[in-house]
Amino acid sequence: MPPSTRRLQRGTHLTENQPDTTNTTLAKPFPFLELPDTVRQRLYELHLEAPRGFVRLFSKSGPTRVQSKVTPAKVKINIMFTCRQIYQEAMPVLYRVNNFCIGPLPHADLLQDHDIAQCDKWIRNMPVKGRNLINKLELWLPIPPLVLLDFDLRWRDMREIFPGLKSLTLFFDLNNQLKSSWWSLPEPEECERYYQHFKSMMPQARETFVDLRMLRPSLVEWQPLIDSINEVWDVSPGESAFITQDLHHANKHAEQKRALEKALFESFGVRAAGHRGLSYWQIRQNKAINSDSPLTDDDTDDEYECFDKFDAPKIVARLEKKLESLAHGSFDFEEEEGSWW
Repeated sequence: MPPSTRRLQRGTHLTENQPDTTNTTLAKPFPFLELPDTVRQRLYELHLEAPRGFVRLFSKSGPTRVQSKVTPAKVKINIMFTCRQIYQEAMPVLYRVNNFCIGPLPHADLLQDHDIAQCDKWIRNMPVKGRNLINKLELWLPIPPLVLLDFDLRWRDMREIFPGLKSLTLFFDLNNQLKSSWWSLPEPEECERYYQHFKSMMPQARETFVDLRMLRPSLVEWQPLIDSINEVWDVSPGESAFITQDLHHANKHAEQKRALEKALFESFGVRAAGHRGLSYWQIRQNKAINSDSPLTDDDTDDEYECFDKFDAPKIVARLEKKLESLAHGSFDFEEEEGSWW
């Protein structure tokens, strides 16, 4: 037998007789349930808290649009399905630590047979024990119509749904209420009547806040509406996590839009004026009007991931290739679907 073969057999023999300590170590599970209860609770809190600071239960097209696809924020709930004990321990934590962003539920008589209010299915599917532990809510505020009709005052009673509520933050999102503005507000008495009835049907909390940052560009014109809210609710100024994220996206988008316009001007000169993109708010409004033109992955609150993929030189290079192809009478280029630009 050649020496090389003998060495190979010798090495194989030693390997077969040597105990596999690596596999033994990996096969032994971590004794998670033997950890102290306080440690496990803290781990649940860190794992189950929404990465965006809130869980939105309606689409950015607005909570009053029925049958819209809504997928709440990507909360990592896999740990809850490990075993029954972990589910029973972690499920209350999921609802206790998160800030839920909801809209009012229209009265069932106002819906068609096949229509379902966006927030309704998520609220109904919550375990009662978990729903009772929700202590932070953000509530979308509607703007009163110019002429109040009976069906404008018909909301579903939500007062008993969240008995453990401690903090309620009211906020305005004007981008999905394009039919209403400060010049079409009803008289102050009608505004107050509208919100009195609205408040009587909405969740009640120990502390109530209102976020008016969306009204700041024309705060003076919106003052009658603000006065009505202050008259109806005993509110303090607050900040909605949903509005905070939206304003952050708008600022980030404006920054990148300026960078792109500068790069286009350097490459194309005055011709670049014809290739300016929409502002963030214009895109949001377009989303509210046309559900087939989403901003980005709207339903999972991952909008700001698109900022990481922004590359102005790449966009300019793609446009140069497009114009070069057109100059030669060719249409050999691809348009990127979903491009902001």
